[in-house]
Amino acid sequence: MSRLSRREFLTRATLASLGLLVLPHCKKNTEGEEKPPADNKLNIIVIGAGISGLAAAKTLLNAGHNVNILEASMRFGGRIQTIDLDGYKADFGASWIHGIEGNPLYKLANNNNILTKATYYDPSYIFDLNGEEITDTDWAIIENLFVQLYDLASENLDASLQGLLDIMKPNLNLTDKLTRTWYGAVRSEYEIPYAVDAADISAKAIIGNDSFPGEDVIFPMGMQSLCNVLADGLKIEYNAFVSKITYNNNQVSIYVNKADDIDRLRACNACHSQGEASFLQSSDIRKADKVIIALPLGMLKNNIIAFEPSLPPNKKEAIKSLGIGTMNKVFLKFHESFWHHDAYFLEHLKEKSSQIIEFFSPLPTGTSNILIAVFSGQQARSIEHMDKNQLQELVMNELKAMYGQAIPEPISMEKTSWHTHPFALGSYPHLKPGSDITACDIIATPLENKVYFAGDATSKEYMATAHGAYLSGIHAASTLLKS
Repeated sequence: MSRLSRREFLTRATLASLGLLVLPHCKKNTEGEEKPPADNKLNIIVIGAGISGLAAAKTLLNAGHNVNILEASMRFGGRIQTIDLDGYKADFGASWIHGIEGNPLYKLANNNNILTKATYYDPSYIFDLNGEEITDTDWAIIENLFVQLYDLASENLDASLQGLLDIMKPNLNLTDKLTRTWYGAVRSEYEIPYAVDAADISAKAIIGNDSFPGEDVIFPMGMQSLCNVLADGLKIEYNAFVSKITYNNNQVSIYVNKADDIDRLRACNACHSQGEASFLQSSDIRKADKVIIALPLGMLKNNIIAFEPSLPPNKKEAIKSLGIGTMNKVFLKFHESFWHHDAYFLEHLKEKSSQIIEFFSPLPTGTSNILIAVFSGQQARSIEHMDKNQLQELVMNELKAMYGQAIPEPISMEKTSWHTHPFALGSYPHLKPGSDITACDIIATPLENKVYFAGDATSKEYMATAHGAYLSGIHAASTLLKS
């Protein structure tokens, strides 16, 4: 069963601007490079040790400045997190490089001998309600519908994906099986990749492009390998929760609390407070010439940091206008595989497509006894509140519907919880209906040449990707150096 790649229908973003960037692609030999005189060195603080913060800090360090990273958690990497599951390197967060041609993360991996493996969408196996497989003939009909959907999105930019589907629905003329296949395909191609349900995705996102040309690749040793390279030589202070930033004098003041002492309800992303963040008292005040804020959009939307002066209205509105989706994974380890030995993706169709769980196998890593269940949007948020037995029953019922009641139970299971993670509050941003990609530029705009912003929500070309986050950190650092 072939499966669509989103890039087959999306226009290519220009890569010309990449040539203007000085990328920290490898462990640079900085000997002989021009450094600022000692009395001209800036003291810079980067808030957040995700890939954008690490890239920013590395760029500034290579330029000869004093750089310190403040990180609320006890590790670097942010939403890139690799966990060892009995020898299998499980990427709990970001997993893929989407397109290798011209992709700076692929160059970073190659320059540091980090192993990558190409992944494909074929073969994929899709099962209908009764266990019948969807055929290539069925899928050819679905591919034509995606062309129609793309054209319709181009003509209705302010609509939601759900709105586009509603426009198409009266003219589908599909059998019940093909109708389920169509909505299941839409979930796989858009709702799951954007980590959000159809009503919350803008048509603008459908016709945009956040990938590079070429193959998609994953990391047999985990995507954390990229962050390990970037973090080498950087000063990172962990358990450091930034609660307030003042920037109305010659220096920036950063108020720091121990993250262990912070009430996690302060970061409750169920409320998405519209008010100003309440300032947490702190006697630990750091001074810096400049600061780069490299935090996830979820933290910005929840007003985790108090600003003095307050953020400009247009920046607040830009942060509010973007959505934050949630994707969670459940890793299932079995004694041996029982599914198709060559399968990359598995899916069991439902009458309600929002209940579909997608499975993929990490075959390119050489691992054959692990399946990864992917949950998106409201469905992803709901599993964070399930106990282990409930979740295992939910996932195994899907596999039994595809492969029969006699399949074995898993010997271990692990899940992610990005929606309630206090230092993520979601997985990654997306364009909501009515929002515009220019919000990324507004979020990225510095404040008085003192406070700079990085992160995947500031990347207009590559929002919600690891390479977008990486490039945003370099861009913020480069902008700082020019100011």
